[in-house]
Amino acid sequence: MAKSESEKERPPSLADFNQEAVKRVVRKEAWQHPLTLYPTAIGVVGGVALALLDPTLFTFLVTVGGLCVGGLSWIVNYCFRDQALRNRYLDKLNKKMVAHREKQIKELKKKLDECKTISGGEEYALLGQRQFDQIGQTFAALIDVLDDKLNPQEETYRLYYGQAELAQRAVLEKLQEIVNILRSIRAIDVNEIELRLKQLARMKNKEEADLQEEEALKKRLTLRKDQLSRVNSLITFNEQTITQMNELAANWARTITNETVSEETLGQDLENLVKQTGQYSYESGVGA
Repeated sequence: MAKSESEKERPPSLADFNQEAVKRVVRKEAWQHPLTLYPTAIGVVGGVALALLDPTLFTFLVTVGGLCVGGLSWIVNYCFRDQALRNRYLDKLNKKMVAHREKQIKELKKKLDECKTISGGEEYALLGQRQFDQIGQTFAALIDVLDDKLNPQEETYRLYYGQAELAQRAVLEKLQEIVNILRSIRAIDVNEIELRLKQLARMKNKEEADLQEEEALKKRLTLRKDQLSRVNSLITFNEQTITQMNELAANWARTITNETVSEETLGQDLENLVKQTGQYSYESGVGA
């Protein structure tokens, strides 16, 4: 039960948008349709009754009728309603993506603003706020071009929209990670530590406790340095992702007037970008 609830809360990943995942869901939807499931179940029960009990015309008709209705329903849903089921599945994914994004951004910019008071994190917090605004504008520009290029009712549009959401989500998640890291070093007072290290350095006859204290203080400074280095890497990652999304928007815009670049090529470029951002499969949520 806990696993199913976890799966329900898990935001979509690129793996949910690939063709195999879509086909798998279509097969499942076709089988679980009431006109497929219930008549088939009745037909199976009738078949068991025919095998174990004295066969009657009524039982035979119920068995054959149930299996025929169920089989026909499955064929209709899988073969003739395939596109409708695919679109419904992708729409559901994209709605989950939008809901997850809105949850991400609800407090994120405010948290970045609060991080400007953390020693050593001021510049990174400012850069994070700028990236927060940029990724929203970049995503909107990408979708604007997509609206011009494709029909929103097409499956391709739904796929590209969802993948663009994934790229945006990667940047927002990195910004949340930046917030978490900066918060983790808030209590490390560099000036206080350096002052205490100078006091310890002036001591002539250090005891074992003094040496251990000196080592602990140096570890704290190293931890802070490593955390800030990680923040710097995340800022760079976001800049690269935003730039690639800008390039995609430009390439898509060119296809409106110049068909030398195919939609399939652009879709592959977008999928590759999402893979690079680590959004192929969703392993963990965003920290609070």
